[in-house]
Amino acid sequence: MADKLMINPWFRMWTKPKDTIRAIVTMDPRYKFLTLSVIYGIPLMLQMAQNMSLGFSFSLVGILLGCLVLSLFAGMIGLTLAGGLLYITGKWLGGASTFLQVRCALAWSNVTNIISIILWAILIAFFGTMLFTDAFATTAFTQGESTLIFVVFLTQFVMSIWSFVLLVQSLAEVQGFTMWKAFLNILIAFGIVVGVFWVIGVMLVNG
Repeated sequence: MADKLMINPWFRMWTKPKDTIRAIVTMDPRYKFLTLSVIYGIPLMLQMAQNMSLGFSFSLVGILLGCLVLSLFAGMIGLTLAGGLLYITGKWLGGASTFLQVRCALAWSNVTNIISIILWAILIAFFGTMLFTDAFATTAFTQGESTLIFVVFLTQFVMSIWSFVLLVQSLAEVQGFTMWKAFLNILIAFGIVVGVFWVIGVMLVNG
């Protein structure tokens, strides 16, 4: 399939997002969606496992297998819902793309999650099950462990920024927007999500 594209999107997306996403949506906006869903879903499920301190209830193998199995479904749902919201808010701004093209742009902008998965693997190798407990946040780490954690989180922060840059450029390409209009598209969608959670929070507090 990469031969039909005449490019390798796994590498080119990092530096040439507009050209890459144009080639992909022209050929098939569903290209590698399932693979990208797993790539998107694995860090999401691992983060949920950590937040829920599943290390107290399950073995490390059990946690990892569970995250792997659920990653496809979590990724598909997450990308579809987020892609749908970006598509709808983009239409308000005069976007020219289809839902599948917007979802494709979103999915490929998260190619940086490959690095995130590697970072998770490093942390798991060093800290094991403790990583998935609330004890991880209060542990007195050695100097070497603290340095490792700092480097991992710094790298993750940089990858998050780069993923956002890729999303803005990819969305601009498929929607026919300027960079600023693509940024506004994302900002409106994000604002809606924040607003929904705020309303739910208020209802729960007052209910």
